Amino acid sequence: METEFTAGDFKRELSGMSDDAVISFAGGMTFYRFKRDGDNEFVLEFGECLADVSEEFCEENSHVLAVFSRPGTLASL
Repeated sequence: METEFTAGDFKRELSGMSDDAVISFAGGMTFYRFKRDGDNEFVLEFGECLADVSEEFCEENSHVLAVFSRPGTLASL
């Protein structure tokens, strides 16, 4: 799975879409913003944060790659 792509890649993906096409995110994630992260890099941020999970949770759920939650909604797993 790609974790980085260029603006050109993104534009090509969007090129066939009309201006009123709706873009949604799988898994219930909500778009927050594009954040500048250097002279030539931006980060796509979501409204959910990466949850702080315990070592025990990680050991018992090795198939889970990431856990996201809305800020302030749950204690450490």
